[in-house]
Amino acid sequence: MGASLFFIVAVAAQAHGLEQEPAPVFRAGAANVRVDALVLNGNAAVNGLAREDFLLTDEKEPREILSFSTDREPLSLTLLLDISGSMQKYLREVSEVAHRALKALRPGDRVSIVVFGRTTQVFAQFSEDLDFIASAIGPARNVQTTGSATLINPSILEAASLTALQPGRRAVLILTDNQGLHYQSPDEDVIRRLSSADILLYAIVVGGSRRPKPNGDGKKPVNPDFTYPNVFRIAEESGGEAIASSRADAFATVLERIRDRYTLIYQAPPAGEAARFREIRVELAPAARKRFPKARVLARRGYWLGE
Repeated sequence: MGASLFFIVAVAAQAHGLEQEPAPVFRAGAANVRVDALVLNGNAAVNGLAREDFLLTDEKEPREILSFSTDREPLSLTLLLDISGSMQKYLREVSEVAHRALKALRPGDRVSIVVFGRTTQVFAQFSEDLDFIASAIGPARNVQTTGSATLINPSILEAASLTALQPGRRAVLILTDNQGLHYQSPDEDVIRRLSSADILLYAIVVGGSRRPKPNGDGKKPVNPDFTYPNVFRIAEESGGEAIASSRADAFATVLERIRDRYTLIYQAPPAGEAARFREIRVELAPAARKRFPKARVLARRGYWLGE
């Protein structure tokens, strides 16, 4: 996030009567890294934390949090729907609770709908009309032109490309049974794309699926170009979360968690000649850890400096 975007955020906050922290001073030649963090105590989000409640390291070196906010920016969210036959019952149930579930979002938030099977198709462009989006989920599951396969990783890449063009906090929520096989679309490529575009991935995994073994059932595909899907790993690496549930109310829960996040911004070292991965770690400071000893922090695990 550059200085010009901080100016835009400041103006928007003043227009809505929100308190705005002083804009941080950035040194020339250094990149600004944004980290969205969710703090969970059990299954409940921990709200009301302050900047001093967090510790952040980059490559194990402490970094000063220059900007801290909660819910200041609008959300751009892509609903990525697996419309394979095994998902139809669940999507129908989600469509029945969608109007209530989308109330977790805020004025100014924008949502799109993308469906996928063998191919990916935009069903509804980004819109602030959340009633329209809720009403579109039911018809979206009946699209007949995406093919019968379930190519999860390519669909996430397509959704990420669409979402990366949007302002504010960006996220993709995929509803899938985590079944299928990928061709030349490894998890690492998807994780890197999400990190480069600062996009969270959340997943609701339906049908009794649990976190798969690294190679599916323990056997490697005959062709190394093929890989088994694992949205659990991709979501966690992006700073999001994958929830295994066949209950439609999980949709509302996940939307609330996407919204209940903190934004931390710090200054990274100057980029070198080649892009390289740097590890991020976000933890609660000792005083906050004492108040919430069992809490866990969800945040992306790193970024590629120079991208």
